[in-house]
Amino acid sequence: MAVAPGEHLVEGLTAVVTRYSDNMQALKVQVKNGRLVVDEPTNLPEGAEVEVVVIDDKLTTEERAELHASLDRALDDSEAGRSMDAGEYLKQYRAGRADRPAR
Repeated sequence: MAVAPGEHLVEGLTAVVTRYSDNMQALKVQVKNGRLVVDEPTNLPEGAEVEVVVIDDKLTTEERAELHASLDRALDDSEAGRSMDAGEYLKQYRAGRADRPAR
């Protein structure tokens, strides 16, 4: 969801601001008095455009930490060469489901 200049989000929502490039960066921001406030320093260049995505997935802090840890492990596996072609994975997954009763 992109936020146009002057557009307000619902107060109290937490948003993540990202810059898409070779070095993607996520920043935590909060809405205060209808304005986005960055809670941490950034080295973004002056005038840099950012896209704001509102996180509204109902995850608890613990669930979000588990999700991020799982994604980190997946990235580590990929970087270590422990990966599989998506088409091959789906083929194996579907073959394993063939013996299960339909829902």
